[in-house]
Amino acid sequence: GAFPQAASVWLGRPPMMLVQAALLALLSVPAHSAGAVGVALSDDLPGIWRMQNMTALKAALLANYDATTAPLDSSSNRGVTVRMQLGMDRLLSVDTKEEQMQIYGWWRHDWLDPRLKWTPSDWDGISLITLRGGAHVWKPELTMYGATEVSYLLSEDQEAMIYSDGSVWVSRPLVHTFPCEMDMRNFPFDTQVCEFTWGSWTYDAYTIQVVPRTAMPALANDDSVADIPFVFTADFDEPTEFDLIKVDAVTSEFTYGCCPEPYSIITYRLYLRRQHLAYTAGIVAPIILATFAGFSTFIISPGAGERIGLGVTIVLATAAIYIVAHEVLPKGNQYTMILVLYTTSFALSVFTLIVSVFSVSLCFVKESEGLLSETNLLKTFIDADADGSGDLSREE
Repeated sequence: GAFPQAASVWLGRPPMMLVQAALLALLSVPAHSAGAVGVALSDDLPGIWRMQNMTALKAALLANYDATTAPLDSSSNRGVTVRMQLGMDRLLSVDTKEEQMQIYGWWRHDWLDPRLKWTPSDWDGISLITLRGGAHVWKPELTMYGATEVSYLLSEDQEAMIYSDGSVWVSRPLVHTFPCEMDMRNFPFDTQVCEFTWGSWTYDAYTIQVVPRTAMPALANDDSVADIPFVFTADFDEPTEFDLIKVDAVTSEFTYGCCPEPYSIITYRLYLRRQHLAYTAGIVAPIILATFAGFSTFIISPGAGERIGLGVTIVLATAAIYIVAHEVLPKGNQYTMILVLYTTSFALSVFTLIVSVFSVSLCFVKESEGLLSETNLLKTFIDADADGSGDLSREE
């Protein structure tokens, strides 16, 4: 009586020992150049069997896989091509005084690894799996050269997305701080160009080629995947001080002094235009208005005591405005537009003050004593009039 019941269970679901034997058999099947060889466990059983199919697929792909060896590119005499794209999420800061910049972006890169190909129809239609990069599959050691600080928001061996055609796709959120030489000659109407280089720290150009990203083969028909090396993420916030107006990405090869082999690199250039309204209203306009206010001393009667006081006030106000501007300027040898404007304004303010002093002194010459007294001025005139004509010639 027990045998028919056991037979009915057998027909409904295979015993666990048989499933384990099948999985062990799959693990023993070696991978070949076209990808892993697999046998579908089932096409119509519930999701648990699809999960077991995925487990078996991963095991078959990694059976003879060496994660320390870069994949080969049979179409090129150089290494595997790694495509890069920067998804800008935040322009955190542009420090003009310290001449450095901080950005938060999603660094997306993809490449083709022929060892990770499979036929989806052989594996219950599975066309996408995830594997831990570095630990399970090979990944390029890419980094920003010259960065002074790097913050990893996820682990360095985060999951990589593997497609059935062998395409590997990784997106890494990173915060980078890097130096940016500022050209402040036109401050605050300046446009800055911040440049940084991205490439492999370990592999030379004979192992990998780093290029700006084009459409990923597995996602070529996906409209959400941009075919450009730079994009703004959906959460991108416009910076308050600068407008990011342009981004260039240029690939090249560079030979460093340490090593004879060339290295493939991408040079990104970020073009930033300063929002100058606050500086125009707070620095440029006050300096210009203070200069014009200084000229108003010429229309004040020399007999009024406020003429010299106004000139002194204008000189001090001009100096105070530049002290505020000096706090946001980098310390260097460049002549900025603000410096030229301040120097001109200060010189004119001092000139109007000197003229006012002489005008007031001449106005009160009859009451003055000392160098500018009427007696001393007449004596100076008579001494200069050598011919006694009462007029001073050009020579005199």
